[in-house]
Amino acid sequence: MSRSIEIIKLLAKETLSGDEIDIIWTPIATNQHRSVIHGVYSIVGQLPGSPPLLRPEECNNFFEKIRNIPHSQLDPQAVALMRNFTAPLCIAQGYGDVAQRVGDYLWELLQDETEVDSVVAEDAYRALNYLTDRSVLSNAACDALLNRCFENLMKGTSVPYSLQFLRLLLGKARANIDNAKVALLSRLFYEDIVRYKIVARKAWNAARLESKDASSLDFKSTIVVGKHSHATHFRTRLEFLSTLHTLGFAIAQNEAELDTLWQEFIIDPFLPDEREDALQAFVTLLENESFVARIYYEKLSCLDTRQITEAAFAFIKQFYHRLNTPDNSNGVREIVDDPVGIDLLWDVALHASNDAVGRTAIRFLVRVYAE
Repeated sequence: MSRSIEIIKLLAKETLSGDEIDIIWTPIATNQHRSVIHGVYSIVGQLPGSPPLLRPEECNNFFEKIRNIPHSQLDPQAVALMRNFTAPLCIAQGYGDVAQRVGDYLWELLQDETEVDSVVAEDAYRALNYLTDRSVLSNAACDALLNRCFENLMKGTSVPYSLQFLRLLLGKARANIDNAKVALLSRLFYEDIVRYKIVARKAWNAARLESKDASSLDFKSTIVVGKHSHATHFRTRLEFLSTLHTLGFAIAQNEAELDTLWQEFIIDPFLPDEREDALQAFVTLLENESFVARIYYEKLSCLDTRQITEAAFAFIKQFYHRLNTPDNSNGVREIVDDPVGIDLLWDVALHASNDAVGRTAIRFLVRVYAE
């Protein structure tokens, strides 16, 4: 293998003709044994080098070969070839077009409508993530990727991958985004949540009807929309909200979005443990002072106090503190003289069916009155 690489590298110091590239690619074109094909992948992946041995037109020629591999024959080694082939090109002039074409193709492999093995799609995501994170892709290419993520949210397709890339692009400041785009992104995010719930429920009901043993189906692990399980859809949405919060953006831009957030994650989740996970996350994420009173009096007070869980009461306690220690004009929290919102604490203490929650509420009330 090493001798083959050195021979081809020697040839590459001159111009590699189309015929020579065809010869190198023959084992793949003729679909020979996978071990032989993987050997060619390894060789070609080392050709660009640093600085690149191949000229831009030769890189494009090789990429066309890669692009024409049937989707059914793609495997993790083929995806690794795309990443390894492209990564060294970021420091060379004149190769941006090659890198962008590879990035575009990796993006294509992630889309719901592209039929590839799930492992290949996941590897393509990691490869594109790597090329984006390492600045192999230009800022213009990242802006284009940002717009594609927006388009997917608008259509409700390939959403988990799109949200994961949005987290990377926003966190690394790899794309131009202003307050107007953040507002648009937030609107599209909440519209997609509502649409996803409707589509997922229909798909889940259909899967149960078609199954011979519906009781054995696991909703969390079932792929009901696109390439991902419901668990992944849920997790990526919570992670995206966390990224928005970390970057200093409100996770709900207005009361309508807050209402959607509460309805879809707390009032009407698919599974009870999703409500618990969301409550634990929202304790930190819902820090917008303008929403504190609305959340406490309109959202928390409407919960069935008999069914309050430990996570829900932790949320109630946190927002009781925020309600009674608002920021003053200097941005410093002050304790109010007359506590408000205490009726909800009493309701939980008196009516919670969970004994542990009831005892916790009583102890908390004792501390409140002692203060």
